[in-house]
Amino acid sequence: MKLLPTILWIFIIAVFTNACHNTSKNEFTNSDGNLVVEELFSNDQPKIRTIYLNKEKTDYILTTYYESGEVMDSARYKDGIAVGKRVYYDREGDLLHVEHYKNGILDGVNKGIYGDGTTSYEGFRVAGKKAGEWIFHYPDGGPITYEFYDTTGKLLFFRKYDETGRFEKTNGQPFIFIHDVASPSPDGTYLVHFVVVDPPLSSNRVEVIDPSIRDSGNIIGSSRIKTVRSEVPVSVSESGNKSLEFFFRSENIKTGEVQQFSQTRTINFPEI
Repeated sequence: MKLLPTILWIFIIAVFTNACHNTSKNEFTNSDGNLVVEELFSNDQPKIRTIYLNKEKTDYILTTYYESGEVMDSARYKDGIAVGKRVYYDREGDLLHVEHYKNGILDGVNKGIYGDGTTSYEGFRVAGKKAGEWIFHYPDGGPITYEFYDTTGKLLFFRKYDETGRFEKTNGQPFIFIHDVASPSPDGTYLVHFVVVDPPLSSNRVEVIDPSIRDSGNIIGSSRIKTVRSEVPVSVSESGNKSLEFFFRSENIKTGEVQQFSQTRTINFPEI
């Protein structure tokens, strides 16, 4: 009975010693004069490394590691809040994910990467919400989905592809915004500005039709889409407001299938 307390104390001391060893720390000053504090694994590899960029320790870079020594993730913090770019790696040291923060909230480019370096997805966030184009990819690089969001995170357009590149499903309206006032061009025509989707594996074109013209010459503007912020030159006979039809034609460059969408808008053409 008298041995029990001794054995118990030996057990407690062993656990405490082992715990201390597993959470041992290392402190030093790097070549830039910054304090570096490391929490170590039992094999003395860094588990967490913090590089303090100011004396108050409110601005620092925090990096976590796998036990093998490879970086797991790294980011900068101010007053405990993530700012700027944060990166994640797998156990082999390959980049997995990149994200950006503003005041601790996801804001900026988000990108995922397969182990071989192929982009798995890429998009942009505003105040934590998806905004603009997001594209997800199969491991071979082909698109899985194309998504377009407004700045509130609302999904406006969606297209899904199968592994061969065929359009599987499409929802939404490709015209995100059409400016209702045309700008005069030096050549005597007008430019109508708009924001339109530009899905991958597609040859996309916009045509503008004046429905008041009853013959084949009612196509008064046409342009191939190269970026989501685009413009189309339009020829009109007189200034003023005109109700026009905008046609979006999307052809799959692999299968030849075609999808068409239309939208009617009133555009003001000021005097030149």
